[in-house]
Amino acid sequence: MRFIGLLIIMLAHAQPPDWLFQLRKFGTPLLIVASALSISKIYKKRPLNIKEFYQKRLVKLTVPSWIFLTFYFSFLYVGYSVLGNGAAYPYSLRTILKSYMYRGGGIDNLWILRVHIFLALLTPFALRLKASESQMKYPPI
Repeated sequence: MRFIGLLIIMLAHAQPPDWLFQLRKFGTPLLIVASALSISKIYKKRPLNIKEFYQKRLVKLTVPSWIFLTFYFSFLYVGYSVLGNGAAYPYSLRTILKSYMYRGGGIDNLWILRVHIFLALLTPFALRLKASESQMKYPPI
């Protein structure tokens, strides 16, 4: 499911015909739900160490994107400095900092990382709630 969601998102950014472009509305939610299901399945049989989970998950979400942003902003800066023909660098320091913090006012499309970070922060509590629900004895209907 995660693979299909990722393919749909990539397809949507390749500017397909309008009828196919409508799939983009389905790709991101599918990717988020599939990620949640994967984590739920992993921690169904394995104990959850919250501190370790946060360290691993938040590093997986932030470090690669920060590396990408560093290369992106640096590459563009060098490009504008060398080949820009006097054109001004398009990003202010404020925009760059907001991008690293995944806030509005940064570059576009970083909102999905904010969603994943938010869901990662909620995950241990959701898993604990699900575990306590599954242990409850329900009366027969």
